[in-house]
Order: sequence, then structure tokens, then C-alpha cells
Amino acid sequence: LEGAQCYLIPVDHFLSCENWDSVHPVPLSLHHIDQSKVLMISHRWETKKHPDPENTKLRIIQSFLDPDHQARDLNAKTPTTFQYIFFDWECVDQTPHKIESALVRVNELYANSPCLCLCDSKGDYFRRSWCLFEICINTFNKGTPIVLPKNTHHPILHWLKCARLVQQFGYVHVLEDMYQANGTTQLDLPEDQLHLKSQLRNLILSSTLTNQGDLRIILNLLDKLVPVPDE
Repeated sequence: LEGAQCYLIPVDHFLSCENWDSVHPVPLSLHHIDQSKVLMISHRWETKKHPDPENTKLRIIQSFLDPDHQARDLNAKTPTTFQYIFFDWECVDQTPHKIESALVRVNELYANSPCLCLCDSKGDYFRRSWCLFEICINTFNKGTPIVLPKNTHHPILHWLKCARLVQQFGYVHVLEDMYQANGTTQLDLPEDQLHLKSQLRNLILSSTLTNQGDLRIILNLLDKLVPVPDE
């Protein structure tokens, strides 16, 4: 990513916006920013043409960054550790011939930056290919994603937590009992990194994708961003 440019939204500016039309991302060199200060937003699109037509997600993100922002003086300093956010609708050129190169670049941020996952009561988030890809690469590179609503319970979340521990410590047999006791998906715990990558590919292949042309991009990124350790 050294020297690569992407578009990000300054947090102070974002908190002053009333809708997505008033949001203006700025071009930045990833080489010159602290990626730990970038909050990546993982979410499912509400429609094919717009991810958040009612600005519901915008308000959720604003409240997460600053619970009191609506009552706060706009000139006051924002009480958050984040300097920028990444929201794909605003930060990625959606033109078909440009989107692939942009996705290859910015999705590495999902592996290196904190990630806020906006789930939904119907569980659709966990059936969408891009959402699964984003939460997976963030889990296995950065650690534990931030999931909203906080009371979200889904078998894939439990699998990710246990698989991450296996990835870190290798205690697959010790964790097996905990995994089974708390409910499972159809996925077994990974025995090693190669098994983990195979499971992630199968998870993506069984999910839903609006644009089937994105599948190749996702699988290529998955191979790149979930590395197998050297023997």
C-alpha cells in the first residue's frame, strides 16, 4: 500500500453531515496516515443503487463515533480516537471499469484497520459475500471487529472467534468443546491455516453476491489477505 492513494472521510467533517449527499471524502496517501486511526465500515447495501437511502447507517456511525454529537458544539473537539472513516459508497469510485483496482487497494485496509460491522436483525449481513469477506479478513489479521448492534448473536460470529483462537494458539482440541457447547455453523474449527483458507473460500462461495463478477476479486483478495505461514 505504500504510496497508494485512497479516499477517506475526515471524522470531524462526517459528524457535521446530515445526509450522504453532504459527505465529501478527501484523497490521502495511505503511506502517510496511521491506519489504526481509520474506521472501516462493513455493511450490506439496502438497495442496488444506494446502500443507505434513509441515512440510517449514517446516524448509527455518527452515534458510535460520538454519542453526544447532536448536542455538541460543532466547533468542539470530537471525543474519538478515529481520524477518518471509510464507507464504500463515498470512498470507492463505483464506475465498473475503475472499481476493481480501487477495491484491491482499499480492501487491504480491512485487514489493517479497526472495522465496524453494521449487522441487521434478519441476519442478512452474514449471507452477503462482501460482508463476510470484510469481517473475515479483519478478524484474521487485525483481531476482533466491532459489531453493532452489540447484542448481535450469530453462529458465524462464534465460529470466527474460535477459529481466530485456533489461528493464534493452535488449541483446536481444547476449543472444540467450547465451540460445540455454544452452537456451531456447518463449519468445523480449522486444523491449520490451509484448512482455514479453504473454509473461508467455501463460506464465500455459499453466500449471496449481487454482482457475480466480484467473486473473482473477493477470492483473489482472500488468498492475498489471509496468508499461509511459511513452513
